[in-house]
Formats: sequence, structure tokens, C-alpha cells
Amino acid sequence: MRLSSLQPSSRAFFEGNAHARGYECVSGGRFLTSHREQPNVDLDPPVMILDQISADSVRLTRAVRDGTVGEIRNYAKGGSSKSEEETEEDEHDKRRVCELLQPQGIDYAFGEPASPATKRLFRKVILRSLTAAEDVAKLLAEGATAWNSYIYFIYPGPVRVSVLQLVIVQLAIDDPTDCRDDPRQFPLEEAKCLQLPNWPSPQVQTAVLDGMLTSEKHLIHRGALTRLLRFPVDLANPAAMRCLLKHYDGTLTGQQLVYLPRNPLPLRMTDDYGRALLDVYRCLLDREPSLACEETGTRCNAFHMAAVRGDIVSKDFLHTYLDMLKDHGGNIRGLDLDQATPVHAAAAYQNSP
Repeated sequence: MRLSSLQPSSRAFFEGNAHARGYECVSGGRFLTSHREQPNVDLDPPVMILDQISADSVRLTRAVRDGTVGEIRNYAKGGSSKSEEETEEDEHDKRRVCELLQPQGIDYAFGEPASPATKRLFRKVILRSLTAAEDVAKLLAEGATAWNSYIYFIYPGPVRVSVLQLVIVQLAIDDPTDCRDDPRQFPLEEAKCLQLPNWPSPQVQTAVLDGMLTSEKHLIHRGALTRLLRFPVDLANPAAMRCLLKHYDGTLTGQQLVYLPRNPLPLRMTDDYGRALLDVYRCLLDREPSLACEETGTRCNAFHMAAVRGDIVSKDFLHTYLDMLKDHGGNIRGLDLDQATPVHAAAAYQNSP
């Protein structure tokens, strides 16, 4: 439930309390963030971005807003407290999760609802200890959900606490080439990403995703699956993209999925990342060629964006990418609202696609 979907009285109450404490509410985001008190530090106005208002997310928001790092860590221990239904294997997995996240300075907490089976599925996914679709189906049959329960990853940065909110199916998608456009980056912490191991092979990853997408198909809203398609693009993961497309029967337009990466890359694109990203684009264009013609609100197309962002990729990558767009019907002579072609944009940005 988004902030914009609340009843006017409820929204006014929530916004009033937030503004009274010096926060700005922004609906539609995925994250909860807050500044910590730091003497003699000039900070921007604190921002709290909410995607879902639930009893659990409000409690966590208050912990981030009002609490010290220690109090937030105590809240996060809700993800590691023992229940009567947990086994020795669960305890072992919990220790391994701590060994994975603590060196990164990250805590975690479960959203609601989070059954013991959901917690078990989460641990096995981020530890990459599942091996087959049947393993996933068994946990889902026990009451786990890969779609409807948030995991909050909590990172106390140098001047603020940052919280990354994901569902389990997003955590199941690998970053096979150590990409530079990671959707698991913590908000307002450009250098901090949640680092996870990869599955033993793309085939195991596909089996796990297949299990999640098949067993919970009746729970998956088409919009949620559409947004999930952004993950294998940003992570340059063609195996995950093929798996998702196998289960998806809707349109692919609306997210500019074949545009070059949206964020500047800290380093120039590696060859492995470039090959994998081209493979992802090829999967998408073969499925829906009209993606090559997709335009922004200012009528810029993928060629315009390549002219603007072309300096982050190699010339070989760029030539292959532009040929791919052209072969699928893209218009290299298209005019944007300023009557500029991609060639004009390339000249303006001193790039030469």
C-alpha cells in the first residue's frame, strides 16, 4: 500500500507527524532512510521514503528515525531470534547469514507477514544453498512466500542509517559479472551494495526462479513481475531474464529496458559485463522488437540515450548495440521534442556512436 493510497485523514496524520519531526515524505519509493544525529555536520534535510505502510514498516521507520544504531540493531535481531519451529539446520543457516552480512556492516529484519518457512527460504536463498525447484516448492508448500514479505537490510552509514527493502525473489537473481549498475545499492550510499554469493551455476538459479514463479503464480501481480524484469537488466543476467520471460506474457514496454545503464559506471564496462548485457538486450528485443522504438516523454529513443551515455561503454559494445537496435526497427534518425537527432546529441555530448 503506497502513501498516496491512504485515506486523506490517515495520510494527513502520517505526514503531519513526519513533518513535525523534520522529515519529508515521498510516496512511491522503495526505501526508508534517515539521518542520524551528528554534531557539527552540515546535512541535507532528512528524507524518509516509503513504499509500503504497514505496522511493521512503521515500527522500523520509527526505529530508524528516533533510535540509535544499537536500538536499530536490536530491532533487526527480530530476524535472528529463535522460534519453537526452528531446527538445528535453521540455527546453522542463521549463523552463516550473520557471517555473510556482518563483515559488510549490514543487519536485517523481516517484514510482515514472515512465517518460519519464509525466513527459512530467505536464508537458503541468500546463502545459495537450494539446488532444485522442488526445494523451493517444498518451502512454499510449508507457507513461505517469495513475493509478499519484505526483507529490510539495515546499513548504518557514516552520517545516516540506510535501509534497503527487497523481496526474496529479487535476492535470488545473481550478479554474475560484478556489475556496476547494481539495484541492490543502499539509498544515499553510492559505494555500498548488498553483496551476495552467486548460485553454483545459471541452471541452479533458473531452477530456483522457476520454483518461485511456478508455485506462486497465483500470487504474482503482473506489475510486480514487470518491475522485476529491471533486475536482470541492471545485473546483466541473461539466464535470469530468459527465465522471467518464460513466465511473463505481458508487454515489456514502459521501463526502457533496452536503454544503456541509467547510472554512471564507476569503472568502464568490463568485457564480460558487456557481453552479458548485450545478451540480455537481445533476449528482450527478440521477444518484443518494439522496445527498439520506445521513446521517453521528450521523444528521445535508445539511440539518443546511447549518444548521451556512450562514453561508459567500449566502441565494440556500442557498435554491436546500435546494430542490434537498427536490426529490430530502431530509428537512428528519430527527432526528439527539440528536433534533435541522435547525431545532434552525440555532437553535443562529444560522443560518436
